[in-house]
Amino acid sequence: MNRGNYGSGGPRPFKSNFTPGNKSNSHSLEKRTKRGPTIYIHASNLTESVLQSAFKTFGNIVNIKIASGTTAFLTYEKVESAEVAITEVSKNFLAIYNY
Repeated sequence: MNRGNYGSGGPRPFKSNFTPGNKSNSHSLEKRTKRGPTIYIHASNLTESVLQSAFKTFGNIVNIKIASGTTAFLTYEKVESAEVAITEVSKNFLAIYNY
């Protein structure tokens, strides 16, 4: 009898090590999130000069891309600079995210 690609034993049942309530099964967002040097900025009337003024104190800016008047991507030389910028600027209620 032909059993296809399963060999002589037939298909193998799926086995999982998942145990409900086991904390080792959960992966926090923080562990899975990759941090990078680029931050997403959403605010009104964004210009390159406004972004330079607001973000230059946190590190060396290597690129600014304004997608629209309200959306921009700002890239630092170092990931740490982006993280500090997010922490400090978010205190001022700007919606920014690390990519």
